[in-house]
Amino acid sequence: MIAEYVKKRKNKDKRELGGLLHVSRMTAKEAQAASRKVRRTHQKKQRKLSEKTRFLRQFVLVFTSLSSAVLSGETVLALYRCRWQIELAIKRMKSLINLNKLRAHRGSTLAEVYLYEKVPD
Repeated sequence: MIAEYVKKRKNKDKRELGGLLHVSRMTAKEAQAASRKVRRTHQKKQRKLSEKTRFLRQFVLVFTSLSSAVLSGETVLALYRCRWQIELAIKRMKSLINLNKLRAHRGSTLAEVYLYEKVPD
């Protein structure tokens, strides 16, 4: 399912962002896992779970400004899944090499030396 979407911002910037919302229903197993995760997050933050959230947690929603002539909905969702796996891999690598403890700044030689030292051969 694809829905067209245009939203006006509430601040002084009145530009509009047009695009497509690609929607895919999760499998029953995926929806149950997502449901548990959403419920836990809301419990931790002591928030009430809205009816809208209860309904939407069974779908994957991806917004894109690309037209459906450029990429089909299935392709957009497949690319998003790949991108998400890359994000998870980067997050894991950062935690393994303690990147948050880097004392050098972007673009410095010290940062390069530190990263080369951390990366195994």
